Amino acid sequence: MGHPVMKLASEDVKAAEAQYEASKSTFLPQLDLEVGANWDKDANGGKGDTYTHVAKLNVTYNLYNGGGDKARLSQTSKLVNEAIEVRNRARRQVEEEVRLAWIAVDFGTQRLSPLAEYVRQSGKSRKLYDKQFLVGSRTLLDVLDSQSEFTSARQSEINAQFDLVFNQFRLLHSTGSLLTALNAKLQFENQCGLAVVHVM
Repeated sequence: MGHPVMKLASEDVKAAEAQYEASKSTFLPQLDLEVGANWDKDANGGKGDTYTHVAKLNVTYNLYNGGGDKARLSQTSKLVNEAIEVRNRARRQVEEEVRLAWIAVDFGTQRLSPLAEYVRQSGKSRKLYDKQFLVGSRTLLDVLDSQSEFTSARQSEINAQFDLVFNQFRLLHSTGSLLTALNAKLQFENQCGLAVVHVM
């Protein structure tokens, strides 16, 4: 999943696993290779050249460190488990956000058509009431009621359209693709040290 929260949680797991692997290295022997050579001429009152070569391999193995190494290994193992749990919790939250946003978009899309039909029918009714008022078969109160119903229907349609747009943005945000969809670039700092979004 490309959601920033999931990427961050996955990187935290990798970092914790790297710490765990590093803490295991204290249980391994340490090898040090030392190589040296020396050349002397007429050294220590003698005549001639003297060559000496040295090669040493030191093996250091920490058999017991007061339990510190074992405690460090146990601690880093717990950090790995905690990071995995945080990642799993983040995944569940992101999936829930996506599911709810998808349901909202689906519902919003389905309700637009009946609302548009309601606006069309109330508009027709308003026009008929206007004509009937002119010939005296409707009262002014009937005309005002039909106008109020049309206005209310139109307002409901506009609200539903804006709700749908909002929920579409919400869906993009919950999937972590809002900036991509807007073709926006995130410039990480401005003069005040705040993140700025530039929409292309």
